[in-house]
Amino acid sequence: MTTDLLFLSSRIALLVLLGSVLAFALGWLWRLWLWARLLWLLSRMDLRLVPSHPDLCAGLRFLGDSVRAFAIVALALAIIGAGRLANDVVHYGLSPFAHKYVVVAGLVGIIALFLAPLLVFTPRLLSEWRRGVFEYGALAGRLGRDFERKWLGDGNGARARGLEAPDFSAVEDLYQITANVHAMRLVPVDAGSLAALVTAILLPFVPVVLLSLPLGTVFGAVARLFL
Repeated sequence: MTTDLLFLSSRIALLVLLGSVLAFALGWLWRLWLWARLLWLLSRMDLRLVPSHPDLCAGLRFLGDSVRAFAIVALALAIIGAGRLANDVVHYGLSPFAHKYVVVAGLVGIIALFLAPLLVFTPRLLSEWRRGVFEYGALAGRLGRDFERKWLGDGNGARARGLEAPDFSAVEDLYQITANVHAMRLVPVDAGSLAALVTAILLPFVPVVLLSLPLGTVFGAVARLFL
Protein backbone atom coordinates (compact mmCIF):
# COMPACT_ATOMS: atom_id res chain seq x y z
CA MET A 1 0.00 0.00 0.00
CA THR A 2 2.80 2.38 0.88
CA THR A 3 4.56 1.58 -2.37
CA ASP A 4 1.42 2.34 -4.35
CA LEU A 5 1.01 5.67 -2.59
CA LEU A 6 4.60 6.62 -3.29
CA PHE A 7 4.20 5.64 -6.93
CA LEU A 8 0.98 7.67 -7.23
CA SER A 9 2.55 10.67 -5.47
CA SER A 10 5.54 10.60 -7.82
CA ARG A 11 3.26 10.47 -10.85
CA ILE A 12 1.20 13.41 -9.57
CA ALA A 13 4.35 15.40 -8.87
CA LEU A 14 5.62 14.59 -12.36
CA LEU A 15 2.36 15.77 -13.94
CA VAL A 16 2.45 19.00 -11.92
CA LEU A 17 6.06 19.58 -12.93
CA LEU A 18 5.37 18.92 -16.60
CA GLY A 19 2.37 21.23 -16.45
CA SER A 20 4.48 23.98 -14.91
CA VAL A 21 7.19 23.58 -17.56
CA LEU A 22 4.59 23.62 -20.33
CA ALA A 23 2.95 26.76 -18.91
CA PHE A 24 6.38 28.40 -18.65
CA ALA A 25 7.26 27.53 -22.25
CA LEU A 26 3.93 28.63 -23.69
CA GLY A 27 3.98 31.85 -21.68
CA TRP A 28 7.38 32.86 -22.99
CA LEU A 29 6.52 31.81 -26.53
CA TRP A 30 3.54 34.16 -26.32
CA ARG A 31 5.78 36.98 -25.08
CA LEU A 32 8.26 36.25 -27.85
CA TRP A 33 5.46 36.39 -30.41
CA LEU A 34 4.31 39.77 -29.07
CA TRP A 35 7.88 41.07 -29.21
CA ALA A 36 8.32 39.81 -32.78
CA ARG A 37 5.02 41.40 -33.78
CA LEU A 38 6.08 44.73 -32.28
CA LEU A 39 9.40 44.64 -34.12
CA TRP A 40 7.68 43.81 -37.39
CA LEU A 41 5.32 46.77 -36.99
CA LEU A 42 8.26 49.05 -36.17
CA SER A 43 10.15 47.84 -39.25
CA ARG A 44 7.17 48.88 -41.42
CA MET A 45 7.33 52.48 -40.16
CA ASP A 46 9.17 55.28 -41.93
CA LEU A 47 12.21 55.18 -39.67
CA ARG A 48 14.89 57.84 -40.07
CA LEU A 49 17.93 55.65 -39.76
CA VAL A 50 21.49 56.98 -39.76
CA PRO A 51 24.03 54.71 -41.51
CA SER A 52 26.94 56.56 -39.86
CA HIS A 53 25.61 56.04 -36.32
CA PRO A 54 28.42 54.96 -33.96
CA ASP A 55 26.42 51.94 -32.76
CA LEU A 56 27.08 50.39 -36.22
CA CYS A 57 23.37 49.50 -36.50
CA ALA A 58 22.02 52.80 -37.87
CA GLY A 59 20.73 53.68 -34.41
CA LEU A 60 18.90 50.38 -33.74
CA ARG A 61 21.41 48.54 -31.57
CA PHE A 62 19.33 49.15 -28.42
CA LEU A 63 16.87 46.59 -29.79
CA GLY A 64 19.60 43.96 -29.52
CA ASP A 65 19.43 44.23 -25.73
CA SER A 66 16.38 41.98 -25.99
CA VAL A 67 18.75 39.10 -26.73
CA ARG A 68 20.49 39.73 -23.41
CA ALA A 69 17.11 39.94 -21.66
CA PHE A 70 16.08 36.54 -23.03
CA ALA A 71 19.22 34.92 -21.57
CA ILE A 72 17.34 33.84 -18.43
CA VAL A 73 14.76 32.03 -20.60
CA ALA A 74 17.51 30.39 -22.64
CA LEU A 75 19.12 29.27 -19.37
CA ALA A 76 15.87 27.60 -18.27
CA LEU A 77 15.49 25.80 -21.61
CA ALA A 78 19.13 24.68 -21.52
CA ILE A 79 18.67 23.32 -17.99
CA ILE A 80 15.94 21.00 -19.28
CA GLY A 81 18.23 19.60 -21.96
CA ALA A 82 21.19 19.39 -19.59
CA GLY A 83 19.06 17.52 -17.05
CA ARG A 84 18.12 14.87 -19.60
CA LEU A 85 21.76 14.49 -20.61
CA ALA A 86 22.86 14.27 -16.96
CA ASN A 87 20.36 11.45 -16.40
CA ASP A 88 21.93 9.46 -19.23
CA VAL A 89 25.43 10.11 -17.88
CA VAL A 90 24.60 9.08 -14.30
CA HIS A 91 22.27 6.12 -14.85
CA TYR A 92 23.47 4.70 -18.17
CA GLY A 93 27.13 5.67 -18.11
CA LEU A 94 26.96 7.50 -21.42
CA SER A 95 29.52 10.09 -22.38
CA PRO A 96 28.26 13.69 -22.23
CA PHE A 97 29.41 13.97 -25.85
CA ALA A 98 27.39 10.95 -27.04
CA HIS A 99 24.58 13.19 -28.30
CA LYS A 100 26.74 16.17 -29.18
CA TYR A 101 25.08 16.82 -32.53
CA VAL A 102 21.62 16.85 -30.95
CA VAL A 103 22.86 19.19 -28.22
CA VAL A 104 24.52 21.53 -30.73
CA ALA A 105 21.36 21.58 -32.86
CA GLY A 106 19.31 22.45 -29.78
CA LEU A 107 21.69 25.24 -28.81
CA VAL A 108 21.62 26.71 -32.31
CA GLY A 109 17.84 26.47 -32.30
CA ILE A 110 17.58 28.40 -29.02
CA ILE A 111 19.89 31.12 -30.32
CA ALA A 112 17.93 31.38 -33.57
CA LEU A 113 14.64 31.52 -31.65
CA PHE A 114 15.58 34.70 -29.79
CA LEU A 115 17.59 36.25 -32.62
CA ALA A 116 15.03 35.71 -35.39
CA PRO A 117 12.69 38.63 -34.43
CA LEU A 118 15.51 41.10 -35.07
CA LEU A 119 15.90 39.87 -38.64
CA VAL A 120 12.86 41.90 -39.70
CA PHE A 121 15.17 44.95 -39.79
CA THR A 122 17.77 43.27 -42.03
CA PRO A 123 16.26 44.39 -45.39
CA ARG A 124 16.00 47.98 -44.14
CA LEU A 125 19.52 47.95 -42.72
CA LEU A 126 20.85 46.52 -45.97
CA SER A 127 19.17 49.33 -47.89
CA GLU A 128 20.59 51.95 -45.52
CA TRP A 129 24.04 50.37 -45.78
CA ARG A 130 23.97 50.61 -49.57
CA ARG A 131 22.82 54.21 -49.44
CA GLY A 132 25.44 55.13 -46.85
CA VAL A 133 28.27 53.42 -48.73
CA PHE A 134 27.51 55.34 -51.92
CA GLU A 135 26.80 58.74 -50.33
CA TYR A 136 29.51 58.80 -47.70
CA GLY A 137 31.94 57.13 -50.08
CA ALA A 138 31.35 59.87 -52.65
CA LEU A 139 31.73 62.58 -49.99
CA ALA A 140 34.94 61.03 -48.67
CA GLY A 141 36.26 60.79 -52.24
CA ARG A 142 35.58 64.45 -52.98
CA LEU A 143 37.13 65.59 -49.72
CA GLY A 144 40.12 63.34 -50.26
CA ARG A 145 40.75 64.75 -53.72
CA ASP A 146 40.49 68.32 -52.44
CA PHE A 147 42.84 67.46 -49.58
CA GLU A 148 45.45 65.99 -51.91
CA ARG A 149 45.13 68.89 -54.32
CA LYS A 150 45.76 71.37 -51.51
CA TRP A 151 48.53 69.59 -49.65
CA LEU A 152 50.18 67.45 -52.30
CA GLY A 153 49.62 69.53 -55.42
CA ASP A 154 52.52 71.81 -54.70
CA GLY A 155 55.07 71.73 -51.90
CA ASN A 156 55.18 75.45 -51.24
CA GLY A 157 54.92 75.81 -47.47
CA ALA A 158 52.93 72.57 -47.06
CA ARG A 159 55.19 71.26 -44.34
CA ALA A 160 55.05 74.48 -42.34
CA ARG A 161 51.25 74.74 -42.60
CA GLY A 162 50.71 71.06 -41.77
CA LEU A 163 51.36 71.54 -38.05
CA GLU A 164 48.57 74.08 -37.62
CA ALA A 165 45.98 73.36 -40.29
CA PRO A 166 42.70 71.63 -39.23
CA ASP A 167 42.29 69.88 -42.57
CA PHE A 168 43.94 66.70 -41.36
CA SER A 169 41.56 66.39 -38.41
CA ALA A 170 38.53 67.04 -40.61
CA VAL A 171 39.57 64.41 -43.14
CA GLU A 172 40.32 61.88 -40.42
CA ASP A 173 36.93 62.46 -38.79
CA LEU A 174 35.09 62.01 -42.08
CA TYR A 175 37.02 58.85 -42.89
CA GLN A 176 36.13 57.45 -39.46
CA ILE A 177 32.45 58.17 -40.09
CA THR A 178 32.71 56.49 -43.49
CA ALA A 179 34.36 53.48 -41.84
CA ASN A 180 31.37 53.25 -39.47
CA VAL A 181 29.09 53.07 -42.49
CA HIS A 182 31.09 50.26 -44.10
CA ALA A 183 31.15 48.34 -40.79
CA MET A 184 27.39 48.61 -40.23
CA ARG A 185 25.75 45.35 -39.08
CA LEU A 186 22.74 43.93 -40.86
CA VAL A 187 21.28 42.56 -37.60
CA PRO A 188 20.87 45.06 -34.72
CA VAL A 189 22.70 43.07 -32.07
CA ASP A 190 26.17 43.39 -30.56
CA ALA A 191 28.71 40.74 -29.62
CA GLY A 192 28.16 41.30 -25.89
CA SER A 193 24.48 40.38 -26.07
CA LEU A 194 25.24 37.28 -28.12
CA ALA A 195 27.96 36.28 -25.65
CA ALA A 196 25.53 36.62 -22.73
CA LEU A 197 22.99 34.41 -24.51
CA VAL A 198 25.55 31.74 -25.45
CA THR A 199 26.98 31.72 -21.91
CA ALA A 200 23.52 31.24 -20.43
CA ILE A 201 22.91 28.28 -22.77
CA LEU A 202 26.25 26.55 -22.17
CA LEU A 203 26.38 27.07 -18.40
CA PRO A 204 24.02 24.17 -17.44
CA PHE A 205 26.15 21.71 -19.44
CA VAL A 206 29.30 22.39 -17.41
CA PRO A 207 28.17 20.22 -14.44
CA VAL A 208 27.16 17.47 -16.89
CA VAL A 209 30.69 17.32 -18.28
CA LEU A 210 32.11 17.31 -14.75
CA LEU A 211 29.90 14.34 -13.85
CA SER A 212 31.76 12.18 -16.37
CA LEU A 213 35.17 13.02 -14.90
CA PRO A 214 36.72 11.22 -11.92
CA LEU A 215 36.53 13.22 -8.70
CA GLY A 216 40.29 13.08 -8.32
CA THR A 217 40.75 14.73 -11.68
CA VAL A 218 38.23 17.45 -10.86
CA PHE A 219 39.73 18.20 -7.44
CA GLY A 220 43.22 18.15 -8.88
CA ALA A 221 42.30 20.70 -11.54
CA VAL A 222 40.64 22.94 -8.93
CA ALA A 223 43.64 22.67 -6.64
CA ARG A 224 46.01 23.69 -9.44
CA LEU A 225 43.99 26.88 -9.92
CA PHE A 226 44.80 28.02 -6.37
CA LEU A 227 48.41 26.83 -6.17
